[in-house]
Amino acid sequence: MGEPQRRQRVPTGFAGCVIGTAIFALAGAAEARSVGDLDGSGSVALADAAIALDRSVRELPFSIQDSTIGDVAPGGAGAGGAFTPAGDGRVDAGDAVVLVLGASGAYALPSDDVAFPVTIEILAPADGVFVLQDRPTFQVRYSAEGTVDLTSLAFELGGAPAAVDPACAPGATTARCAPVAALPQGEVTLRAFIRDTDGNPADDYATFVVDTAPVAIAIASPADGAITDATSVLVTGTVGAEAESVVVDGVSAVVAGGVFSTTVPLREGANAVVAVATKASGLVTTATAEVTRDPFAPIVRIEAPADGATTTNATAVVAGLVNDVVTGGAVPRVFVNGVEASVANGAFMVPDLPLKRGPNRLYVWAVDAAGNEGTDAVDIVRAEPAGSRIRVLGGNGQAGVASELLADPLEVMVEDEAGNPLFGRVVVYETTRGDGMLSPDGAEPFSRRLRVGTSSAGVAEARFRLGTSAGGGANRVRARVDGVDGGVDFCFTSAAGAPEKALMSMGDNQRGATGQPLPVPLEALVVDADGNPAPGVDVTFTVLRGGGWIDGAGSAARATRADGIARAVFTLGTDEGLNGQAVAASFAGMAEGAGASFVATAVAPGDPTDTRFAGVVLDNTRTAIPGATVSIPGAAAEAATDDEGRFEIAGVPVGHVHLHIDPSTSPRPEIFPPLAFETVTVAGRTNTLGMPIQIPPLSPVNTKTVGGDEDVTLTMEGVPGFEVTVFAHSVTFADGSTEGPVSVNQVHLDKVPMPPPLGTIFMPPTWTLQPAGVHLDPPARILIPNNGLAPGRVIELFRFDHDLFRFINVGQATVTEDGLRVVTDEGFGITRTGWGGLGPPTPPTTCASSCDDGNPCTRDYCQTGFCFHIFDVQVDAGAAGDCKKIFCENGELMEVNDDTDAPRQASSTDCVRQICQNGTPTTEPDDAETPPQSSPNDCFREICSGGSVTLEPDDSEEPSLAEDADEFDCMRLVCEFGSKVLRPAPDKESPMQTSETDCMAQLFDPDCDVVDVPNDNEFPPDGPGPDGDCRLIICQNGARTEIAWDEPLTQTSNSDCVANVCLSGIPSTIPFPQEDPQACGP
Repeated sequence: MGEPQRRQRVPTGFAGCVIGTAIFALAGAAEARSVGDLDGSGSVALADAAIALDRSVRELPFSIQDSTIGDVAPGGAGAGGAFTPAGDGRVDAGDAVVLVLGASGAYALPSDDVAFPVTIEILAPADGVFVLQDRPTFQVRYSAEGTVDLTSLAFELGGAPAAVDPACAPGATTARCAPVAALPQGEVTLRAFIRDTDGNPADDYATFVVDTAPVAIAIASPADGAITDATSVLVTGTVGAEAESVVVDGVSAVVAGGVFSTTVPLREGANAVVAVATKASGLVTTATAEVTRDPFAPIVRIEAPADGATTTNATAVVAGLVNDVVTGGAVPRVFVNGVEASVANGAFMVPDLPLKRGPNRLYVWAVDAAGNEGTDAVDIVRAEPAGSRIRVLGGNGQAGVASELLADPLEVMVEDEAGNPLFGRVVVYETTRGDGMLSPDGAEPFSRRLRVGTSSAGVAEARFRLGTSAGGGANRVRARVDGVDGGVDFCFTSAAGAPEKALMSMGDNQRGATGQPLPVPLEALVVDADGNPAPGVDVTFTVLRGGGWIDGAGSAARATRADGIARAVFTLGTDEGLNGQAVAASFAGMAEGAGASFVATAVAPGDPTDTRFAGVVLDNTRTAIPGATVSIPGAAAEAATDDEGRFEIAGVPVGHVHLHIDPSTSPRPEIFPPLAFETVTVAGRTNTLGMPIQIPPLSPVNTKTVGGDEDVTLTMEGVPGFEVTVFAHSVTFADGSTEGPVSVNQVHLDKVPMPPPLGTIFMPPTWTLQPAGVHLDPPARILIPNNGLAPGRVIELFRFDHDLFRFINVGQATVTEDGLRVVTDEGFGITRTGWGGLGPPTPPTTCASSCDDGNPCTRDYCQTGFCFHIFDVQVDAGAAGDCKKIFCENGELMEVNDDTDAPRQASSTDCVRQICQNGTPTTEPDDAETPPQSSPNDCFREICSGGSVTLEPDDSEEPSLAEDADEFDCMRLVCEFGSKVLRPAPDKESPMQTSETDCMAQLFDPDCDVVDVPNDNEFPPDGPGPDGDCRLIICQNGARTEIAWDEPLTQTSNSDCVANVCLSGIPSTIPFPQEDPQACGP
């Protein structure tokens, strides 16, 4: 709106019209309305002005100069001519001429005499736009000469009052208010109205089109969840006629007759193929199908039976592990000698595989949904029964729910060679896989090892409570009998328990363009109380704020896959602002607070040529890394971080980009690994990752050369017990070399550069193996100090895959039987260097009892709410030095000869040491001992030789000075080859001194002749003159020398007010009033 240069308040009784910026008043109120040159003729006709008036005005009289034109109705032709401004005759932008009707006639006012009491402007929705939500926020701006009456703010829709959300609180100059009721589809006219405190009104209009009706679109091919090893896929589907275009993953599709098609590339791993249909209004509707590209063969390993095992049974329980790096939610199929195994949660099992007599090769074959294959094999022998034997009666192959008691007992029979039952034989049941527990009767206490005696029928039974890990064959028990060859295995399948919570797995904290789908789907992982994924659970994704939608609606349901994950594509709404978009994931029966939440930031796109990327690069103490090189392929230029670690790259491509950080160019002395991120940019905006980039420095202490002929174990500084073992000849670097340096370093849990999986943190410590991209085959073994998990507990191992740009599961790790460490399972581990960690543990609980079973051969402790009794604890019940070893075997104390024992030593100087031989203390020569020395002056030393004391010459000894006949003759006795001989010793003896006051000393020269040398350490008698002469005679350079000496002098009187002193060698007196202060004065 134009505005007068000089403001003058218009009285409320004013009635008239402003051309250009029209002001008119009715019933004592003034309003402002823009008129301008409505017909483009260079003049403003009164009919034009009338059309611009408030539509509630039926007619209004106008006058020019002294004559009344008459009544002019809106849209009428007018009763008089037209008013043409003076001057150049044109009505330009900013011109304002007022026609006033007064009591004394009509007259004109120049524009600079006009002021506007109050104004209001509709900012959003703007006039003429499409609005893609039915409850858009009304944004207005207002101002006034005086004070705005905020309570007068009101809205109309189509001429009818419109109620707004009570939460609307107008500010001093602006207001944002949402309507209570949804707006109708199609064209809508909004009027905003406000007054000042004097009652002067103002209003503004905006007409826009509401369009929230989604266009129908569906993907027909590929099917949702499809898995392939191809690098691209043909996408086809159907779309409604109102769609102007269809774009699939950034590729424009051909649309004809309601059918669309295009081919899109696939990257390794999960791909969310998103088809976006756009209407003329800009409203988009999406359809999504997940397609997984899987070029990786699954890794499969047989754990039981062991390679080389021998059994007398006709069948074998075959169980092991299988891991597919890229699953797409599909479980690999596993076959053992052609028999299909049950597979769940990375474990497989065949409960009763038939065996032939003699050698048997057990060949396992795993194939994933993309057709990739992995294999493993072990050789076992089925031998003919000989002697006593043990066999399974029942309980094998059961299925149950994790952490719950199996329905049937585990039963074995012990028989003699003839098949007769053996009574009273002790059967030892042991948990060999998982953290399941055994009990005689299914009641507490439970333990991992149980000893049960056979009944008269030769039967021993035990009850088994499944461990916390779900999976096929994830729980195994072995039964054996002391003195009977072999044993039997029980294998069980456990399913996840009731779903307990949903975790944010992927898709949180994203940034995208308003009205567009987020680049990464939202993933919610549903787990039970033990952390096992729960398949088949219906998860509802609900939009909480921001105006976004899922499949064109405010909520959508998805079922979890076999891996417990439910996925949904979220399209951002139009509400901008940090984390202004929010979605919740929940399931029926879920406890309060147990759901997953996602936030996202929507920003309106701008000019694609002005797309930027900014961030900050820090170390893990949040100290800047200056001088690091940051680049994005396709960008106009790379950038270097400044002294604060900040960077900004201009000319960045729009859409998916790869951000690379190279800290090697930094002047900092530390070594930092490079990092790469995959992200999505919004056109015309300064994009960020939404978090600082934190890179930990690498310690040279933790670096070793790997790939040679020896296995190499890397340790982590500050984490005792952490080990990474890189096997010999297992290394291939990115440049093809097979030997080089690799380091392992700790990463703080909250400083992992990429968000960990499962919406949580790793079990400490988290690590990084550098340099990145080193391939390890076989995988490197990881050993980590345990952090409160029960023995046998299985947790997942993750590493960040720089090709897939996400953390992937690369196998499992198991807590050792002593509960001290977590070790990756055989055949699994780190396959490529980079960032890694172990999955989050379940918090432990306390035990009801002290867990002490009274057996000295068990280590008893509480963990995860259960008592554990670990056998084979090293004990010593005998005396030290008794040449016996006391230890535990199968829970019993055993004694054997121990020649490594150290008996108490009788003496350290007797030339023999006490040792153990065949379990008996004895002695052997010890020539390393030192016997007592008879004399330090006899030119011999005692040594041990062959267990006895003997003598050998010792020329380092010195004969006694008492044996030297003359200490002034320049000769000294020395030891030579065990004999005492006289040798010249001018450096050890001195001649007789002629005087102690002549300032000279007598010494032997090298030829033992007596020579005089100055001796300033002598003190000659005092020189001439009595004491008190302030002089002193000293030795200086071998001569008597007189020097000044400020010696203390005798005082002649104690009341003469002076003191006798030596001053620079001269007797003198100085005032000394302290003798008598009253007589001497101050």
